Amino acid sequence: MIYYPMSVLMNAGIRDILIISTPQDTSRFQNLLGDGHQFGVNLTYVIQPSLDGLAQAFIKKGKPESNCDSWFTILSTLPYMYYFSSL
Repeated sequence: MIYYPMSVLMNAGIRDILIISTPQDTSRFQNLLGDGHQFGVNLTYVIQPSLDGLAQAFIKKGKPESNCDSWFTILSTLPYMYYFSSL
């Protein structure tokens, strides 16, 4: 389920991807995807201990290293975002 959303981001030219997940699933994503070099991206992981929404997840990440744009999405919404953007 993570490969399609990642491919959408990669096709949009996004190379730095932050994956925010639960304590149980973060290690699974790390084992599956590693640091992302095999896909040509940089993956960073942040554990969100409780499901408190995207705003809380953004706060956990902290200040970006540089002045850059950010895009947050829930992985399951990407197929719908792609569909509606093509209408």
